[in-house]
Amino acid sequence: MNSDFESTLLSDVAWTTKIVGGTESETIYLTLDNGAFAFVQVVYSTMSWSPSVQMTCRYYSSDGKIQSQMLNSSGANFIVSDDNRTVSCDGVKIQTVEEKFLDISFTSGANFIFNFKFVPLGDGKGVKFKNPSSCAAEDGASNIFSKFFSNATVEGMAVFNGKATELKGKGVFCYSAQTKPQYVGQWNFVNFQSAKDSIILYQFNVPTDQEFKPTVNSLGMVYINEKLIAVTSSKNNKVTHTYLGYDDFSGYEIPKNLTYTLEGETEEKKKVSISMVCKTTRLLAKIDVLAGKLFFVNTFNILIELPYLLKKFIQTFVTAPYCYQWFEDSEVKILLGGEESVYKGKIFCETSFLGVVTDNIR
Repeated sequence: MNSDFESTLLSDVAWTTKIVGGTESETIYLTLDNGAFAFVQVVYSTMSWSPSVQMTCRYYSSDGKIQSQMLNSSGANFIVSDDNRTVSCDGVKIQTVEEKFLDISFTSGANFIFNFKFVPLGDGKGVKFKNPSSCAAEDGASNIFSKFFSNATVEGMAVFNGKATELKGKGVFCYSAQTKPQYVGQWNFVNFQSAKDSIILYQFNVPTDQEFKPTVNSLGMVYINEKLIAVTSSKNNKVTHTYLGYDDFSGYEIPKNLTYTLEGETEEKKKVSISMVCKTTRLLAKIDVLAGKLFFVNTFNILIELPYLLKKFIQTFVTAPYCYQWFEDSEVKILLGGEESVYKGKIFCETSFLGVVTDNIR
């Protein structure tokens, strides 16, 4: 494994709830066999005078319909188990069971029930940074702690307005915590899933207009046939935004294509190179973070909510921040030991604009 990272188990994931002026979160992404995409997230924040909790669940069906619930609660209602591996609050629970799988339930009345199990495949191991990632290389500020499990199955049941929906497919789990202050300029995340393959790339940049030396922090995980073949780092990962177009909604140049490249070595020292392209044709949502507005493109609804994923990273903003999310059919090209293969599947792409970043545009 790349020297920047090390293996981790579900039993190593524990909440602290002791970060001052920071956030902790757990997020589970579901790529489902019926063509839908969903996620559940719990965020514990100590950014304000008193701790708060945000819980979000969204389900994007293949026909464009969206089911969404977002709950806010006081930190006083956030219950953490004695071993710090299970949390619950106001009808939402993420439980580590026998240190082998997660049992997730999200209930908001009789018409919104979302329950499933997240079971890591193979040896059950995930990947974490050996040391906290710092956005500001000069002074070690803004440390981010992250652990990823990207090779897993999900199975359960959802009930929306009295109608049951099966939840079955692949899942990604992320635990993350960040200390203050924050200097993230742009966040990119991609999650590719097929029946037996999984590739994720997690990357954030420091704004190029800040006093700190620009840095890029990233982690790539590549599973082929349910086996981890490579873990890649910032030195060999790249996200490129191409064919940009101006969006009146945000005032940013939004990519028509997102290209993700990862390079590394297998344990057998074989070179591996991965290329993924997201053509951004199916926009799930775009989020105005400061205004708290979430725009669901397919249903044209404006909901007054706080953002879900950026809560892990952002506490103060350099410029007006926006977040875009896509879910597409895609294919991945992998060159392994000189032999090229193509894998087809579903890809979830997210990019945020939080400050001026210019080194990934062409």
